[in-house]
Amino acid sequence: MRGLVSDIQELEEKLKAGGGAKKIEKQHSEGKLTARERVAHDDRSSGAFHEDVGFEAVEAGDLAQVEGAAELADDQSFFLALAIIEHMNKDHSDSLLLLAKFFAGVEAEQATMTSVDRLGFHVRLKTQDGMKGARIAFPREAKTPADTRKVLVEMVQQARQRA
Repeated sequence: MRGLVSDIQELEEKLKAGGGAKKIEKQHSEGKLTARERVAHDDRSSGAFHEDVGFEAVEAGDLAQVEGAAELADDQSFFLALAIIEHMNKDHSDSLLLLAKFFAGVEAEQATMTSVDRLGFHVRLKTQDGMKGARIAFPREAKTPADTRKVLVEMVQQARQRA
């Protein structure tokens, strides 16, 4: 568990750095804003109102398309969710296949978690019939990354018992 927390904290720092000081400095020297700065600027200048989204995330790379992106960019939970996604895809692809089979009813050759929030997660599945997507609901709300881990572990255990 400590290793996971450490990994999440390390990834969070990397994500907050936005490519690192050198890349940010290069962007600025070219008269450009970083993606995070552009999103924050666009949001303030539009006068848009955004609700607090809480513990949610989207696919990496979709940040600029999300309503409330400026808040997500500064929301620590967004980066924690990205860390969960990365960890699940890197270290638990077999568990994602099992979860897709038992909770979404889809037999797949490959599964990739694409988003996670307090109520569940989305997976992209490579099947014999092509690519498919599925939403897998958590049995209860997961308000923190630790809750998310507990729920996912319980779901995998349940699926293994049914296998």
